[in-house]
Amino acid sequence: MRKIYTLALASTVALSLIGCTKQVEAPKAQTADLISVAAKLDVKTACNPTMGAKALLATAKKFNPTAVKNEIEFMRFGVTNSAAIKATEEAMKAGKTEVALLKKKKYTLTSVNDAAWRTCMFAIRPLQMAANKDGYHLAIPGDKFTY
Repeated sequence: MRKIYTLALASTVALSLIGCTKQVEAPKAQTADLISVAAKLDVKTACNPTMGAKALLATAKKFNPTAVKNEIEFMRFGVTNSAAIKATEEAMKAGKTEVALLKKKKYTLTSVNDAAWRTCMFAIRPLQMAANKDGYHLAIPGDKFTY
């Protein structure tokens, strides 16, 4: 029995050491690149509702992780943009025409196209605001500003 414990402990240590050496962080230059790309975009053309929900969702999925990483993610109806993207994807996979977004223990129904458009806009705009050093200020609720 002791040999089994020793073997299990040795394998756990070996696997944890292998896992520690393989960790790779995303380069910070990529985050800065996405912010500068978002700053140059025209939101009305990048998030044009006529493009379709799939294209809008793809754009949102491209830019939203950067907003989350920089802790400037937008929220609407008490739902973060990440949760709205996930809910919109699930509704599209299920073939539904409406997305249910949670709002203080109640659900707000929004069409899939409107939800996709909103997620696209809410993924790009915070990055544009962060890139605009002159116009962006820290007095926005939820950005860790101490009042």
